[in-house]
Amino acid sequence: TMGWMRRSVFCLQPRGDSPTRKSFYDSVVSGCVPVIFSLGEPSVKYPFDDVLEYSEYTVMLREEDYFASNRTIVDILSEFSSTRITQMQRRLEDNMSLLQYTFPGEDSPTGDAFHMVVHEIQGRIREGFDR
Repeated sequence: TMGWMRRSVFCLQPRGDSPTRKSFYDSVVSGCVPVIFSLGEPSVKYPFDDVLEYSEYTVMLREEDYFASNRTIVDILSEFSSTRITQMQRRLEDNMSLLQYTFPGEDSPTGDAFHMVVHEIQGRIREGFDR
């Protein structure tokens, strides 16, 4: 799976056993722009969305984007310019380490998912003190 994701520009992410399934994270660390399908349900809360701007490196398709407009997913994705795709791929690269755990002893200049969890816990503790 990871091999074809590394060679792809967009990776379709239909809902599976959970809204934020493993394939989403696989596509992020592969540099493949995740295409998320929203089928009218409330928006999914992705991890660390108070810090990470998912809209910078994902595509969110709503039901009306393709059903009501009578366009295919390929039609919609082909409208993205190569400049915009490159921007999204750069943002993926900037954020991929924040969505995965590194091995002990390895450092990432921007941190990893463990650092993000600690950051989120610290924020919640601060919120508790501010009440």
